[in-house]
Amino acid sequence: MLSKRQWHPESLITFGASLMITLGLGGSIAGLLENESAEQMVANILVLPVAILISLFVWFQVNRKFYNLPMSFSDTFGFRRKKLLQCLVSGLIVGVSLVLTAMLLAFVSAKIIETLGKDAGLASLDEDNNGIITIEEWQNIDKALVSLDVNKDGQLSKEEIMDKSNIFGDASSLIVLDTNEDMLISKEEIQNAAVNLASLDKNNDGQLSGEEITTKANPQKLVIFIADLVEKKRYIMLGFFVCMAVLVAPIVEEILFRGILYPAIKQIGFPRLAAISTAIIFALFHVNLVTF
Repeated sequence: MLSKRQWHPESLITFGASLMITLGLGGSIAGLLENESAEQMVANILVLPVAILISLFVWFQVNRKFYNLPMSFSDTFGFRRKKLLQCLVSGLIVGVSLVLTAMLLAFVSAKIIETLGKDAGLASLDEDNNGIITIEEWQNIDKALVSLDVNKDGQLSKEEIMDKSNIFGDASSLIVLDTNEDMLISKEEIQNAAVNLASLDKNNDGQLSGEEITTKANPQKLVIFIADLVEKKRYIMLGFFVCMAVLVAPIVEEILFRGILYPAIKQIGFPRLAAISTAIIFALFHVNLVTF
């Protein structure tokens, strides 16, 4: 994959400028789609490979017209049958590893989200059982908790909670409010819980949906994306994503990091820096792909 072809160093400025412009335009287009939708995720995945290919085309044209140096993919990156096969295999290994890792994390996160969704404490707040906790329902829980304070000391003991546990169902669910684990629920702990729940209201509509509640698990976007596609049986979209992750993205990234950046840095006399820096950038990019 590594190229021995020499090119004019200044021409890389046009490649970099073109890459930044196309990435900016691609990001803007992705921003027009519904936030965190499957379509936006796919657009985000497509942005980098498409931007690199467009930038390569611009770079080749600049070298041909301004530096009188005709360039092609096969000459520049050594796209011979044997090397192309090696590139495909390496890209396949990286891509499959990413997908398998994401699917494993998706399974674990799904179990966490399922557990949170069945949390008796959260479910008990939803008086009308519509899957949404309103501000009014939270205010009602505040009043009801105060009514449990038999000795009016401003705190709820375990005995007071157990005495009237039928109000909220599972009394143990109220113990989660006891953040300092002193077996007493104070007014401050109730207020802090209210603030924490309000912070989950992402769309500021005064309601907490099941999705907003389970965001406290904070699973990675890639994990949510894969899990959502599987759950909704959107197998065509999932297949497209897998194809991008397994083949297209790793190969195009190989072109950028090891096909251009490595020989460019090596060409100006820093071979060790070229090897170390491109390896680090390549690794960081794939870590970011898993966690985006």
